[in-house]
Amino acid sequence: MQSCLKWIVSICAVICCLPLSAQSRSYHMELADGTSGRVAIANDSAKPIEAFHITGRCGQAGIATGYDVLQSPWGGGSLFLDPERQRISRDGVIAPQTRVFLTTQFDPQPSGCAWKGEIDGVIYTDGSLKEMSTLCAESWRNATALWLR
Repeated sequence: MQSCLKWIVSICAVICCLPLSAQSRSYHMELADGTSGRVAIANDSAKPIEAFHITGRCGQAGIATGYDVLQSPWGGGSLFLDPERQRISRDGVIAPQTRVFLTTQFDPQPSGCAWKGEIDGVIYTDGSLKEMSTLCAESWRNATALWLR
């Protein structure tokens, strides 16, 4: 029963994050060739980012994924500072004025459409939020806390 509850809370957390979207000057997303490829997140702010959620659309295809340092307690998980050498972010956060590459890729589509991706929101290490509703962030963190129990 508790396993089922964990899935329900996780799904609700993701769904509530999906419609909330906006790019910000304090962070942005890049694609390897501009229209598809490996995803990079750049932190243009003065504060480290510890969690984020991104979405992408290309024709009928869609991707939604996120990262939270609480879900990757072993230091970095899928945050690569250098994709060629697979050098992982040591502290699991996106440091100010740096860019990290994700394992996520927006693959080229048969239709030839260009991916439109955006960062729906971030949580900084000081606990402040950017672009995400409080409800969404709380749901996201509550789902993570449930998984860690």
